[in-house]
Amino acid sequence: MTLLDLSFTNLKPPLISMGNGSIQDIVDIIESQALTTSEKMVLKGIKLAIDSHGESYVNAEMIGARLSRNEETVRQILKTLTKKGLFREEGCRTHPTKVRRSSVFIFNDSYTTTMSLPPAFSQGTLEVGSNTDFTFPKDTQEKGYGLSDNLICKYFFAALQYSHKQKSDKIETRVYIDGEPIRVTAIARKGQRVAFIRDLRYYISILRLAERIMADRINAVAGGFLKEAELKSTLFDINESDILTNMGLGTGSGERENMNRAISRLEGTTYFIDSAPSFVMDKLGLAQYELKIDHFTIREYMKSKDGRVLYRLELDQKTVDKIYQYVSANKRFFEKADPRIMTELNALKFAFLLWSLHQKPGAITSFSWETLKDSIAPKYKMTDFKEGLSLLMSRNLQKMEKKHVLPIDWESNKKVVRKCLSEFNDISIIYTLEKGFYIQRKSTNQLTMDTLNG
Repeated sequence: MTLLDLSFTNLKPPLISMGNGSIQDIVDIIESQALTTSEKMVLKGIKLAIDSHGESYVNAEMIGARLSRNEETVRQILKTLTKKGLFREEGCRTHPTKVRRSSVFIFNDSYTTTMSLPPAFSQGTLEVGSNTDFTFPKDTQEKGYGLSDNLICKYFFAALQYSHKQKSDKIETRVYIDGEPIRVTAIARKGQRVAFIRDLRYYISILRLAERIMADRINAVAGGFLKEAELKSTLFDINESDILTNMGLGTGSGERENMNRAISRLEGTTYFIDSAPSFVMDKLGLAQYELKIDHFTIREYMKSKDGRVLYRLELDQKTVDKIYQYVSANKRFFEKADPRIMTELNALKFAFLLWSLHQKPGAITSFSWETLKDSIAPKYKMTDFKEGLSLLMSRNLQKMEKKHVLPIDWESNKKVVRKCLSEFNDISIIYTLEKGFYIQRKSTNQLTMDTLNG
């Protein structure tokens, strides 16, 4: 077989090429796949090397230098990634005169659609019970997701209180960003407690309303009714009742009192990042020493001219700029967030649904118990997480149409599932003891049952 002539690169083998893939493919895989930390680090190294080198080919030496790893370690991890289907290894020559076989690892650009599942999933179907199959629907629609990549909704929510019985004014945890554990501490203002994770329902509602206000501002500037200098103002006047109505909740005194307490807890809670690596800070869009994150600041709580009670809230400038960026592109991600999350009170289920809003619609991703817990509830004991999620999955089975055969097997303690098929809103879940979790978020907001056979 003729060797690829890559001598023009002047690079020491082994070489790495993205082939027909893109850097975004690497980013998507790092975010969604259940790879080891070392494997994710090499993928990050490839991205950094390509970004820095500005060429189609890089090599193990360049990657190792960025990761403080030797070339042989990088080579072995590339071989592991090749076995998993992310790359294919081919022969090449890298010397201008000597014909000597070297290796080039070429990214498999079809991995995210055809190689992300084990052989048993080759047709998108997993046998989960006698005469019962579950088929993930083919769903390749590219729709907005990620709540504008809001850092709190995507990562830092894990530092909040999951139990209303807790009265902590300081919570330390680890959040995982591209597989890298980062220590984050949530600290409450003196005399207060750290916000509950379900308080974020009000935060999401506020950001949804901020999107609407930003759209109004853009139209007002275009019509000459607002100065352009005021377009990205960090101050937002938001009616108290609008926050509740936007959530699908009532506006009685009880609902208002609950909301006011939640908003006070949110304002009084600050997240602090403890010395994250530079590539993580770049991923978060933060400066190296920008280690403090807030929800918002309450500037005033007052009555408007028409007698309505409103909050004058201040968001940080980066959040406002992000909202402006997306609204200008006719993307309102907070507005598109599944409204069912706004009324969810179960802390673990809310965390699962919030996390799922950042999963790419249509993509099927794999997780172990460990990687799922790290993403959703890192503070939980593994036993509690397994029992809690198993209970949620079994409860959702009971809500699905009775005419379908919905298999579920339990471990001997009857508290942790061995095999299960379930759905949370539009999140399809398959779990087996042998293969772990396979999860897909559908593009639609409507729960459908047409993928269940039985």
